[in-house]
Amino acid sequence: MYEKVNHDEVPKRGRKVEYRFEATPEWRAMKLDLDNGLKKNDSLKISLTEADKAKYNIASRRTVVRFLQKYLTDNGLKYTVRSFNRDGLDFVVVER
Repeated sequence: MYEKVNHDEVPKRGRKVEYRFEATPEWRAMKLDLDNGLKKNDSLKISLTEADKAKYNIASRRTVVRFLQKYLTDNGLKYTVRSFNRDGLDFVVVER
């Protein structure tokens, strides 16, 4: 059957596999804090070493940032995500 529809009405395939970062205890702790909300000067920080990335099979900090940005967007949270590398550690910061 043929019909003309808006772009938003086209069905999309859902993600069948969960994100690798989603299975980490760091994410579960961060999710609780995000769901409770951040106050004005609060920030949430994750630091990933090379051993952590190997343990969770995460290739890059950017995959973690993309996951966090998608979570914030999907839940309507107006927070900023920043990421950077200092002294061999990857940092991901969520702030108000």
